[in-house]
Amino acid sequence: MADHPSADSLSVARWLTAFVLIASTLAALPLVSGTTDASDVQALQVLYTSVNNPSQLTGWKSSGDGRRGRDEVERR
Repeated sequence: MADHPSADSLSVARWLTAFVLIASTLAALPLVSGTTDASDVQALQVLYTSVNNPSQLTGWKSSGDGRRGRDEVERR
């Protein structure tokens, strides 16, 4: 008769897999950058003004590049 993994060992394997996935994700977070490309910002500004500055988009500005520096984002 072949040995089959027990339910306990499968449960441990699932928890270990979940832990490794979560730990890997958390370790990669500092490597993520949220810098916006200047050409993307310009395209969004053109789109915003072409729809006549809709009131539903509160907080949008038709001037400025809209990008934030790392220090400003970290202070939030």
